[in-house]
Amino acid sequence: MEKATQSVLTALRVVEQVSVDQPARLGELARSLALSKTTAHRMLNTLSDAGWLRQDAQGSWLLSLRCATIGQRVAEQPALKALAESALEELVLATGENVRLWLAEGETLAVVDSRDGVHAVRPVELPARIDAPLHAMAVGKAVLAAWPQHDVDRWLSRPLLAFTPNTITNPDVLRAELVQVRSLGYAEVCGEGAVDVGGVASAFRLPSDRLGALAVSYPVHRASPASVASYGDVLSQATQSLEMTVSGSASKPIAEMPLNRP
Repeated sequence: MEKATQSVLTALRVVEQVSVDQPARLGELARSLALSKTTAHRMLNTLSDAGWLRQDAQGSWLLSLRCATIGQRVAEQPALKALAESALEELVLATGENVRLWLAEGETLAVVDSRDGVHAVRPVELPARIDAPLHAMAVGKAVLAAWPQHDVDRWLSRPLLAFTPNTITNPDVLRAELVQVRSLGYAEVCGEGAVDVGGVASAFRLPSDRLGALAVSYPVHRASPASVASYGDVLSQATQSLEMTVSGSASKPIAEMPLNRP
């Protein structure tokens, strides 16, 4: 591999690691990436000079607003938003709860659009981020259930972190739940990513090996088994319809919809 290419790849790894660890310290970053402190320090300064990273008052490293701007461009996805707009509105009317439209590329999730529910008390949503805990989110489980089995097995070879006492950390239990997700057409969480936050989600396929998903979230105390099943059925129908719409739009921009890049 050429030296210049290797430097670019290392710089990208540094940006990704800072996004996970921020505020990131030089020594910890070097250890995480198996880099010398000299190399890590040089990369950090170069990325800072280019406007991708910044330092706080304590000398720790964080992503700059330039990264946020790029992320926002990715999340905009106007073609997908336009196709899903009526589905979002109908889901809010049907459930009264918060509704989100997601885009998934591999393990990375991004919120493309959202609608607030009608209730005064709403759940505190988990943010979409590069290290999204797929096993603790309804949309994450829906995405995992849509993956080929060998990709699921590879992903489950890593430890499953617990975010609440209800988080599923046993891979065999999660595998069994993914089978149920495929059968029902939707995934569910109940206080697994955050206390008293429940949700259901259903995924649909997009071109270029990506997935879209619709998700409804609500406080656990407000949801009954009957309402959860009802939300799941409505979501499943909505995503089936969206997938058919996307397939029928093969000649339109969404069929070639790239992740927006600078």
